[in-house]
Amino acid sequence: MLEKEARLDPRAVRTRQYLQQAMGELLGEKRFHEISVQDITARAGVNRATFYAHFVDKYDLLNTSIREMYQNMLDEKLPAQPVFNRANMRLLIITVFEFLEGFIGHCSPGSISSEQGLMAQQVQVHTQTILRGWLERSGAVAQHELEAVSSIASWMIFGPIVQVTWERKKVSADTVAEQLLPLIEAGLGAYMHAGAT
Repeated sequence: MLEKEARLDPRAVRTRQYLQQAMGELLGEKRFHEISVQDITARAGVNRATFYAHFVDKYDLLNTSIREMYQNMLDEKLPAQPVFNRANMRLLIITVFEFLEGFIGHCSPGSISSEQGLMAQQVQVHTQTILRGWLERSGAVAQHELEAVSSIASWMIFGPIVQVTWERKKVSADTVAEQLLPLIEAGLGAYMHAGAT
């Protein structure tokens, strides 16, 4: 469970779960742009005011749902207090691969729907946030450069994985991790070395 959720009233947590479940069910039936807030609230059994007490709009609901599902998957794979090291980078890459494969891998090769693009974007943004935290705690990158370095590192992971899953290449998560790790380490290592001189 996310720390923020743990502090919420149990009824509020349950309502958010109902709304997220309703969104998930509706996405299985129609395209995101066809789903209205009214559809979501009717499916969840809550009123519109309740919806807007929890989410700004349906995009906020979708983004929150994706980030939470992705974080839950990371929590299952990573240690309780992950640090910036090779083992955790490997687990992060594998998790990104498995998560993206779960929904991009189901589209026809060469085509990603707008909602799948929105979902994938949340994975990239959250991956960048995770890397930023790891790099900040490691002290290896200057504070004013954390955003740029974490952005570059997240795209070094995210870009190739989207390409592989989008094209439905028969590659395992382990293989992708083994191919990406040396590139990421070299890139970050060269940057950290250059920053230290």
